[in-house]
Amino acid sequence: MATPRVIGTTGRYRVVATTEGATMARPDYRKRKGGQYYAWHFCASCKNWPASDYDSRSTPGDPLCDKCQELERKGECT
Repeated sequence: MATPRVIGTTGRYRVVATTEGATMARPDYRKRKGGQYYAWHFCASCKNWPASDYDSRSTPGDPLCDKCQELERKGECT
């Protein structure tokens, strides 16, 4: 199976495609490494979105970032 690549976003989900042409929505949750108290992020537009040195998973962890949740409610999560 080919490695999926991100082709867009829709709220908390990343829309991905494979070379076979299939598309699917896959959540991407990130948390900074090094602390159990860091929040999980799901909006790349959040000012605290980790761009490097982070843990990633496809299921939400606890706690979720308050700012990401606010951006999602406003329809501004990218």
